[in-house]
Amino acid sequence: PAPPRRALDDADRAEIRRLLQTAEYALTDGQAVDPPGRSALHYYDRVLAMDPDNPEARHGIEALIERLVAEARRAAAGRRFDEAAW
Repeated sequence: PAPPRRALDDADRAEIRRLLQTAEYALTDGQAVDPPGRSALHYYDRVLAMDPDNPEARHGIEALIERLVAEARRAAAGRRFDEAAW
């Protein structure tokens, strides 16, 4: 069984809010998965490390995956295969 999780305190909740906001800024700046330490994916992963069931981070990652798949499909449909490969 998984070890019991530590309860989130006010500082944790504030950090989670900051990380989620930073993830949104990264998306706005086109940093979905790159650069590795400053991408939206990185910030969502940090939230999930603190709060594995966080619905906003989980939704953010799902939306990110859908976005990347859609971009790859558009690139492939336009025969821009170098853009379709990630």
